[in-house]
Amino acid sequence: MVVTGQKQKQTIAVSLVNKTALAKRCLLGVNFFVETNRLEAFVAVYFIVMKGWSEYRIGIISIVMNFAGIISQIPAGDFLDKTSYKKTTTIFAILVAAVTTACVGWTSNFWVVLTAKATEGIAAATFMPALMSLLFGICLTAEEIPNYVGKTEVWNKVGSVLFTLGCGLIAYILYPNIESIFYLLGAGGIMAALFVALIPSSAIDSNRARQLNKKEAVGEDDENPIKPFKDSGLNPKIMPLHALLGDKQVLAFAASTFLYHLANAGITPLISQYIAIGNNRTSMVFVSAALLIFYLFQGITAQLMRTVIEKVSTKTLLIYAHIFLIVRCTMILSMIQWWDNKKYALTATQALEGIAAGIYDTMLPIAAGQLIHDSGRFGLTYSIMLTTWRIGHGVSVFLGEYIVHAMSYQVAFLTHGGLVIISLMWLIAFVRFAHSLV
Repeated sequence: MVVTGQKQKQTIAVSLVNKTALAKRCLLGVNFFVETNRLEAFVAVYFIVMKGWSEYRIGIISIVMNFAGIISQIPAGDFLDKTSYKKTTTIFAILVAAVTTACVGWTSNFWVVLTAKATEGIAAATFMPALMSLLFGICLTAEEIPNYVGKTEVWNKVGSVLFTLGCGLIAYILYPNIESIFYLLGAGGIMAALFVALIPSSAIDSNRARQLNKKEAVGEDDENPIKPFKDSGLNPKIMPLHALLGDKQVLAFAASTFLYHLANAGITPLISQYIAIGNNRTSMVFVSAALLIFYLFQGITAQLMRTVIEKVSTKTLLIYAHIFLIVRCTMILSMIQWWDNKKYALTATQALEGIAAGIYDTMLPIAAGQLIHDSGRFGLTYSIMLTTWRIGHGVSVFLGEYIVHAMSYQVAFLTHGGLVIISLMWLIAFVRFAHSLV
């Protein structure tokens, strides 16, 4: 009887490991195909160069898309902490984003595009924290999480490189009929949804997905699906909403995330537009090259982060990300001011943003997990960070486009460079990480 019991336990353990391995492979596939704003620069250049839109219109679309994501981000994170239907939610959100991405290819009506991008903002606000919750729920131990976050980032950037390369080839070969770019990204979304569907539901632990220690989950049966919970005080181990929103370190890092993306998000669209001036046919090729360099270096950095995360503190790594952006902005301003043939050099500066993004994007979910470890509020905390990311992103793009429209590219890049310095000062002065994931 004892031997039989041991064999049953071994069989269950092997089955769990196999399901987890399959789930991890599927999650890598999801991250390879999923569209996380890969074509924002393409959309901007496509409408400005090919359709004659003003930079001001592009800024409006960006800020409306991000505003739609902002108002839905925190409710989405709260919902993901409470629901056991994480797979279904993720699939639906990814498919909606795929349709809205592709629709740019068949219409240039401003109001239709605006509505589609607003819908895409809501969908992205759901599937981005959902994918990270799935990752936390699939990893069997806390020690696995930092390494696997880095691995999914690498796969996402490999997919970005290949999709961007495909978009560049389509733009050059099929010019001026380049709408297929957007259909390619829509097809990627469908493939991502398929990979989510292939993840075994039994491989997802809902307690780990929301960063709640299983031993602290009151009244839950390991053999039954996790049921949604409410902040009713019945489970004192789950951090109440008001406590989370009043946590000074959560708020400090949220403000830091806002400042970082306010400083940085608008730079790549501006560079893409600047190097596109003068030649419609090669404009999209230069945009592809700029994005390829960005994603390539972001992927390389994410791969390196897998070995660095456990050796260097979170705050130090985030400081390095800021330093790379300061160097980048300085180089851009110098090139615009003193170089004549600067398109290639400006394109090359994307390497610095790729390094910075590789650091920051990898560390964001890890930092969120450190701030609220064992609170059961990972989905909501990560959504708060994504909300401030979106606010900063939308305002940054709008601000950059407005300054270009009202003044010049030089003033816009100078403004973004100054904001990076402010963001770095805030990070050093106010942000603290008291816990680790382990």
